[in-house]
Amino acid sequence: MNYKMSLFVLSQVRKICTSPLNQKNHYESLGLGKTATQADVKSAYYELSKIYHPDRNQGTTADQRDNHSQKFRDITEAYEVLGNVKTRRMYDKGYLSQRPKESTAQRTPDDPLHNFYKSRESRKRTPNVDGRQPIYNFDEWSRNHYGDSMRKAQEMKQRKAFYDKRADDESSAREFEVRFYGFLLCVFVLILYYGVLYVQLSNDVPSKHQKPRRPKAEK
Repeated sequence: MNYKMSLFVLSQVRKICTSPLNQKNHYESLGLGKTATQADVKSAYYELSKIYHPDRNQGTTADQRDNHSQKFRDITEAYEVLGNVKTRRMYDKGYLSQRPKESTAQRTPDDPLHNFYKSRESRKRTPNVDGRQPIYNFDEWSRNHYGDSMRKAQEMKQRKAFYDKRADDESSAREFEVRFYGFLLCVFVLILYYGVLYVQLSNDVPSKHQKPRRPKAEK
């Protein structure tokens, strides 16, 4: 336990003593500022990945290929830290220091920071058919980061269509009820009108069995 703690302390001291000029700034790697949102981080990483991914842009010279590979490693490393809210908060507070630009041989396997980045870099890598291991899977990244948004947008669209249809059905039902009861009211008024008219006409016309009255003789 003391040995691991000593290694951790030495690692932190080494990072503090390292000059800022020899350290990577994850925000600069993505071309962002510290006020960038998580959506900005994802968008910047996605756009830069399409530019510097070795399978898409290998360059014409060895130097260009090396520069592109290094740039892609930098932006991938930056996204692995800034793309997660918790690790980004630790990074902003200085608990997760910037990774020094040093060769792999200079880092020992027991370095906690080295182990952290190694575990992060080994995630989400799927082997190709020829056995090569790509640096990043764009299709998987797109599904993970845009699949949920597209699914939620589709669900909201379907929900809106459902409620709109239900509102139209309810409006049509209310309109039908108004017309139906209006029709019944008109029928009732007509029946009442003709009933009253019939009674009045019946009183005005003398009955066949009613004998006409004779005028009284004058005395």
